[in-house]
Amino acid sequence: MVTIRAASLAFTGGLVALGGCDGGKQPAGGTGTAPTGQTSSRLAEPDRDQPGLGPGDRVPHSTLRDADGREITLASLHSKGPVVVMFYRGGWCPYCTRALTAWNARLKEFAALGVSVVAISPERPERAVETSGKTGSAIPVLCDERMEVAAAFGIQFEVDATTRAHYSQLGLDLSAWNASGTWKLAAPGTFLIDGDGVVRYAFADWDYTRRADPAIVLDAARKLIGRSHGAG
Repeated sequence: MVTIRAASLAFTGGLVALGGCDGGKQPAGGTGTAPTGQTSSRLAEPDRDQPGLGPGDRVPHSTLRDADGREITLASLHSKGPVVVMFYRGGWCPYCTRALTAWNARLKEFAALGVSVVAISPERPERAVETSGKTGSAIPVLCDERMEVAAAFGIQFEVDATTRAHYSQLGLDLSAWNASGTWKLAAPGTFLIDGDGVVRYAFADWDYTRRADPAIVLDAARKLIGRSHGAG
């Protein structure tokens, strides 16, 4: 299991963000910039540099829960057609709430293609409802209550003791916030999955400031739909 290394923390608009900045550099396909005056935005020093599944990988059989506590399988989502799955850390993270807002603004464009968009979070269902209300997002949020889905996607990590202490000083107890009752989180990741459960686009990074650009994922979805129609 990946363990997060100690990092400075900062409040942003009443929300907590892991401290860090690598010069404010934004990768191709990423959204968001790092806060200034911090030293490192990498979440961890993992066994591998690139987290997550890649294009061509088949997604694992996974079960999540919706806001009403009903079990939802990942297969039940992609069996209806292509789906974009985006992982976020929690409503306490300003990068996550900004990402949800950005994705929500493009939701109708994905729907017009017949592509659904869902978010997966470790936070408790009631917290996820609060996050959706705060961001005005209509994206369905599914709870990874045992962090098994994040682990299967290769993006799970655990916050270390030093950083936990910093979070606690700022009034954030992730073990109480998360449905798993642990300090496990998922690196931000976005995956476009086709109807057969195969990843066709993937973006994941241990640097929490880097997020997939909805416009780039939308373009990938258009290409996927175009190929499907061509094959038909």
